[in-house]
Amino acid sequence: MQRLRVPFKQSTMVCGYKTDKYKQAWGYPHYGIDISSYQGNMTDDHTIYASGEGVVVSAGWDSKLGGALCIKYPDAINHQTNNPQTVIARYMHMDKVLVKQGDKVTLDTPIGIEGKQGTKSYHLHMELDTDTQYPTWTPQVSRGLSYWVHGVDSTVNPSHYLHQDSNHKTLPDNWVDGWLNEVDRNLPFADNNPSIHWDELRALLEARGIESIII
Repeated sequence: MQRLRVPFKQSTMVCGYKTDKYKQAWGYPHYGIDISSYQGNMTDDHTIYASGEGVVVSAGWDSKLGGALCIKYPDAINHQTNNPQTVIARYMHMDKVLVKQGDKVTLDTPIGIEGKQGTKSYHLHMELDTDTQYPTWTPQVSRGLSYWVHGVDSTVNPSHYLHQDSNHKTLPDNWVDGWLNEVDRNLPFADNNPSIHWDELRALLEARGIESIII
């Protein structure tokens, strides 16, 4: 089992999964989350990283929405239920795709560069889907695109699966209420009971003048 991480080193949430504000603005649901390393001047690193161990099942370029990517993540833990689920992650609007179909990825494998292809502002649209048979089929798009295919809704809320840690943080947002769900602002940390490595323990003991311990 694995706890998926947010796909940037530092980022802010822009829009949550199936929020009322999004549907009121656009007339249809938002089947993923929008997350950005650009907005709010969070960081100079706009690389999108793999959220865990998985395999690239599809990669390419959509004529409207730019860099397109699908990664299969097995046994991803839903932190709302603590149950594992194999999911397909879909990534849209990228300026560049850095992996190809068949590539195996691990946590922090660079997979793309954040862009604004097909939209007005820089952000990554990320979906999670339980349908692993048709990874490029998504309810988010209309028909007639070159890469993405209009499909039925079998998506799940990505924010129920994503975690933070010391190297993957979501920073405070400045968006008005309604565009985010509460879970988007409170992603849990991957390890609520962090362990300490031996080298770190030894350095801590030496700093306090403790030369040995009896176990």
